[in-house]
Amino acid sequence: MDNIITLNIGGTTFLTCMSTLKKYPETRLGRLTTSSPEYVLEKHFYFFDRSPDLFSRILDFYRNDEMHLQANCCSQLIQKELDYWEIQYSDIPQCCRSTILKKETDLKTFQKLKISTEIPLACDGVTECGNGLQRKIWLFVNEPLSSTPAKHI
Repeated sequence: MDNIITLNIGGTTFLTCMSTLKKYPETRLGRLTTSSPEYVLEKHFYFFDRSPDLFSRILDFYRNDEMHLQANCCSQLIQKELDYWEIQYSDIPQCCRSTILKKETDLKTFQKLKISTEIPLACDGVTECGNGLQRKIWLFVNEPLSSTPAKHI
């Protein structure tokens, strides 16, 4: 049987074969040896102080040659994990890559909307708020307790 190794990822134990990891020698896991700084000699395992939440997907990449992701994964977290484990974004199949791209697009759209709808708390006359009319309208629509008429919409 192949050399079975133990990976401790943030306190969660994963077992795999060294040959599985060596399929991708250009990655962090593919370069592991017993002289790697992550190897804990007394315990005979490799320790990585990372969240184990996505690691099963990372390990599946080595086992199945592609990395499928859950739909509810944060695209920024995925990118950080790919960078840490030195796995290429192109190793994610198109079905999951399109989900990540959609989430990134949605996030950028949300950030643009948030910025464009922010109203300054202090208006500087005509130049910022058009004599305060824009602010009054915004308060009327968005803050129901700002006035008696606003309470009734």
